[in-house]
Amino acid sequence: MSSRILITCDGAWRGVKLIRLKELANEAMDILSKRGKPLNHCVVLQHITRSPSDPDQIVSGDERPGKRPCLSHSA
Repeated sequence: MSSRILITCDGAWRGVKLIRLKELANEAMDILSKRGKPLNHCVVLQHITRSPSDPDQIVSGDERPGKRPCLSHSA
């Protein structure tokens, strides 16, 4: 039996280092697909986000800012 769903978040901090979990999840899904065992679904929780003080960030009523702001991350 193979996995059908991957649950991850966009990223997380380990000390001062940003770990881009969504990018790692994409790489893992590519590897699985090449091995003939693709995932059916990937759920990504928003944990980090661009800084709320960034004027380019638009938050609608349905969106919530991430828990840990990050200027250099785009998901």
